[in-house]
Amino acid sequence: MVLSVLLCALICSLGLNSIIRCVVRCSSLVASRSGASNSAAILPNKGIKQKALKTFPVVSYSAELNLAGLDTECVICLSEFAAGDRLRLLPKCNHGFHVRCIDKWLSSHSSCPKCRHCLIETCQKIIGCSQAASSSENPVTAQETIVTITPLEPEGLIRNYRGIS
Repeated sequence: MVLSVLLCALICSLGLNSIIRCVVRCSSLVASRSGASNSAAILPNKGIKQKALKTFPVVSYSAELNLAGLDTECVICLSEFAAGDRLRLLPKCNHGFHVRCIDKWLSSHSSCPKCRHCLIETCQKIIGCSQAASSSENPVTAQETIVTITPLEPEGLIRNYRGIS
């Protein structure tokens, strides 16, 4: 009798587990279809287009260079920056990486490797602007860009809500 009750409970729990998994899958499909306005959420992670990547600013590293978001090492290759290294700065988060490292990273990823900030919307804006510029009769030549980066505002303390009831 006890064995049959345990077997029945096992079968019921497996059936309930299958039903819950099915509901979660179906609800995530419905949410992704209804949230089509958020293109970053439904686009696969295929990387950044070269046209947009070439518009990201490149600076030459020096010890005196004091930019917000720029560390002393590349978090992709884990080597320290040397004087004269060419660094590419990402928009929005202003993190800097070796040009060869970040170009390789962004060929297969669409986010900053340090803070995971999504770059898809930024690149769509850049490509949209560059397509409008390329459709004009005058060709656009590459020019040196002067980068002005404002420091980020300090964040406040993060409160732990787990211990508070």
